[in-house]
Amino acid sequence: MTFDFIETTINNIVDSIVGIGKFRGDVNKHNKNSLHNFNFNKRVMSDSFGLISRDSVKDYTSTSVSRTDVAYVNRLRGVDLSQLEDVTITSASTNQVLTYTGTQWQNAPVRPIEIVYIKYASDFPAPVGNVITLVDGYQYVIVRDVDITPNRLVLGQVTNIVGLNSETSILSSTIAPTEYLLTVSSSFPCRDVSFQATGGYAIYADGTAFPNAALDWRAVNFLNSRLGVIKNFNNAIITQCAFINVLEELLFDGSIDTVSLFLTLLVGTNPGSTLVSIPATSTITRRFRAFYSAIIAGAGVTAINVDPAASIPVESYILDNVNFSGGGTYIAGVDNTSNKTLFRLNVGIPNTSVVGQMYMNGNALATSVALINTFYKVAGVTLPGNNNEKYTVTDNRLTNGATIRRKFMAEVTLSFSSGSNNVIEFAIYESVSGLCVPSRTKSTANAVGRAENISLMCIIEHADGDYVELWVANTSASTDVTVTEMNFIVSQL
Repeated sequence: MTFDFIETTINNIVDSIVGIGKFRGDVNKHNKNSLHNFNFNKRVMSDSFGLISRDSVKDYTSTSVSRTDVAYVNRLRGVDLSQLEDVTITSASTNQVLTYTGTQWQNAPVRPIEIVYIKYASDFPAPVGNVITLVDGYQYVIVRDVDITPNRLVLGQVTNIVGLNSETSILSSTIAPTEYLLTVSSSFPCRDVSFQATGGYAIYADGTAFPNAALDWRAVNFLNSRLGVIKNFNNAIITQCAFINVLEELLFDGSIDTVSLFLTLLVGTNPGSTLVSIPATSTITRRFRAFYSAIIAGAGVTAINVDPAASIPVESYILDNVNFSGGGTYIAGVDNTSNKTLFRLNVGIPNTSVVGQMYMNGNALATSVALINTFYKVAGVTLPGNNNEKYTVTDNRLTNGATIRRKFMAEVTLSFSSGSNNVIEFAIYESVSGLCVPSRTKSTANAVGRAENISLMCIIEHADGDYVELWVANTSASTDVTVTEMNFIVSQL
């Protein structure tokens, strides 16, 4: 390759000129043709450069130096393009972004990074049929109250809307009842801004077209609005937000990995309305979680309604340190007794407990004993206690339904009948490790074969699917044993 040289020099290149590639080589000549109208988008680690091929860049010459935000090029030495590894440059006159392949400059795809300040509705792109379409990748900064009536916004890919603060940066519009102020189809980061939709809904967000799409909101308020729909997103993370005077629900539908409301306020006083809904068609693949938040549901208002048919993993409907008030209905559908829920330290609703109880009164079904000193599961018809949560009762068995592994105290009190003076041994059988050795307890029947008020206990560790039962052995004879009364309780420590 034949190289010509540039007689203009680079005097100062600073850290803010960034990009990719490396400058290498030595300077020894200068070319009279200039390349001044290019910014090198590369942090330069040395001012020792090679040569620039005039043939490679002859169509991109100018006579003026182009500045960056905080740095400019005022000295250009000859650079050998063969020594530039994937360097990207931008033409100051055409804004064309190019990258050098080693033999030629080619268009370089670069995501636009543009900030647009919105003081008036006219600062947005021109509406078409009352629809303002925002540009992919742009950040729109709402600097004051802006009313775009009768228009609405359709966001581009990863469009970002921010404000100076959510008290003074308010975007509002009066729209038709079936319209949405915000229509979102990909990731939507948003912060420090308020939205108000009069007539229509505030938001329709469907991330179906972008499987990794996420909503990430901080200090975002929705005021006096029918809220709308969020569906088919990877995550919806809502932090330090406020939903004030909610007129209709925010509905989470489709498939969403995680919905998180943290340090968030919801207020609704419109009778017959709901603040947050998860319908039967919703699949929460990881968790729905509201924590350290406040929900005020006035008379006739439902705070959170989760349809029992909605798909939510065990203990993944989480309410933690949420304060409910206002006199409405705070929880509808799935409640604290469901295996789907994990409610703790909340005010205004029953919190979750992991507790199980089964009992027998007046049981006449004997446990068959074929061999001495051999344990058998106690026979009889067991009934569940009235306050069981996350434990189910079937056939003298308490089965855990909680995902989180916890320690429990298992306690049994019983009475039985067997052979005269028979020594009967009882034990708690635990599915994880078998007979609980510390629980093994012997009792001797009286002359008529009766014994009462025998108790045994054991500390166990359970998670979903683990279970406990009462077992019995006759150490005196192969005589059947009838447990006439039994109260078996498992309670979380």
